[in-house]
Amino acid sequence: MVTIKEIAKRVGKTEATVSMALNNKPGVSDAVRNNIKQVALDMGYMPNIIARELSTKVSSTVGLVVPDLGNPFFSAFAGSVNNCLSARGYKMMISISNQSVGNEAAAVFDMISRRVDGIIIVPVTDEVGTADYAGVLKQSGIPFVLATSYYPAWETHRVMSDLTTGERLAYDYLIKIGHRRILFLGTNPLSPSNSLRIKGAYSACEKLGFPPEELVEVQSLKAPDFRNAYQFMREELAKKRFRYTAITTINDIMALGVMKALTEFGLKVPQNVSLMGFDNLIFSEIATVPLSTVEQDIVGISERTVESLLDGSWKNPECVRIRPRLVLRSSACANKS
Repeated sequence: MVTIKEIAKRVGKTEATVSMALNNKPGVSDAVRNNIKQVALDMGYMPNIIARELSTKVSSTVGLVVPDLGNPFFSAFAGSVNNCLSARGYKMMISISNQSVGNEAAAVFDMISRRVDGIIIVPVTDEVGTADYAGVLKQSGIPFVLATSYYPAWETHRVMSDLTTGERLAYDYLIKIGHRRILFLGTNPLSPSNSLRIKGAYSACEKLGFPPEELVEVQSLKAPDFRNAYQFMREELAKKRFRYTAITTINDIMALGVMKALTEFGLKVPQNVSLMGFDNLIFSEIATVPLSTVEQDIVGISERTVESLLDGSWKNPECVRIRPRLVLRSSACANKS
């Protein structure tokens, strides 16, 4: 059996440093930690804490890594995944990356060391490059699936909402009811999920005979949350150059932040500005002005993700797209300006 002493000799570090890295303790840089874990995996090291599970070859546990549980979409997805796994006799181990690829990799390494039966990864929202731990995952032999988004450079199985279709549905509706100045409020436009959404918005414009750049203005926030959307909209309104007849956001939380700012500046939804969210979470229906939105089928995505993980489909490097649907409520109406 490979020991920490042998790993330390291989990487040229002290046994204390190797131990801290393998146990995710502070005091070790991400680069050193990831290198040590890679070397440990190459050497066949496994912590003693899982020896009993290894003897039975199964742990009946599936790991889930999510970017943020403060976002209701991710917490709803985690709950749905847990239900799907429980119904099949599995436990769920959850880890939160806090929108950090380094944290995401560390969580995956920890799950590999514990020999979980599978890993579901919800990628960091705004990553435009690629997470560099795919080789470790593949070498481990543990089944894994990406869910709700993806890393373009990874040739792997992923299950997600058809974001392009979802945004196309929203923009097709808004354009047909007369909106010609629409704000798309998202995050990094080069990130995988945002680029798919923008593609859908532009596709709707082109299908109806309008140049996208004349109808749609894309704005990016640091984070797709209530506070950032609220602050951005307040700053836009304070400039007194507000010219939009409709606003779309990439999630419902952001739409509520926008709605709050509009209300504070005396603009009414939808009389002055139509508003469209994305997700269709529970509070969207009970908002002060019930929110029109695009519904992501969270149960459908989670069920297909778990099925792919357990039935062998994860081996096929394909994208399974779950179709969303348009949900119309009170926050969007025909443009009368």
